[in-house]
Amino acid sequence: MSADYNEEAYENALVELFQNMGWEHVYGPDVDRDWHSPLYDSVLEDSIRRLNPSAAPAAIDEALLKLRHFE
Repeated sequence: MSADYNEEAYENALVELFQNMGWEHVYGPDVDRDWHSPLYDSVLEDSIRRLNPSAAPAAIDEALLKLRHFE
């Protein structure tokens, strides 16, 4: 085992793995978001609407409400 394998190398390997799977890597401090919410709300809402194009607007709103206020 290489002595150079550390937390940074592990993190970089995971970032590369996810990028190879089509995910976009964004450096955390560069993300503009509401820090009072654990969710990235604009991406969440866009994704739910994209994945459920035939869902009624009320159903989308209910799903978002449940995700934002889960226990």
